[in-house]
Amino acid sequence: MVITIKGNDYGVKFGIAFVRQLDEKYFVKSQAGVKFGTGLETKVPMLLTGDAITLSEFLYLGTCTEAKRPTQKEVDN
Repeated sequence: MVITIKGNDYGVKFGIAFVRQLDEKYFVKSQAGVKFGTGLETKVPMLLTGDAITLSEFLYLGTCTEAKRPTQKEVDN
């Protein structure tokens, strides 16, 4: 998928790097201190309800593999 922001095209990929980015931000910690990523489990339901903030976050994080990527603010706008 490609999004265009201010005339610049950015590739958006929802692959493993995208999931890793989500899991860095959304996780639970066990009593032993082990982190378990919950990015998809936490955010997909919000996306399915039409949450615009989650959509913007997904589009931004989906550009994580791009050499030059937009800022979160540019995606928001």
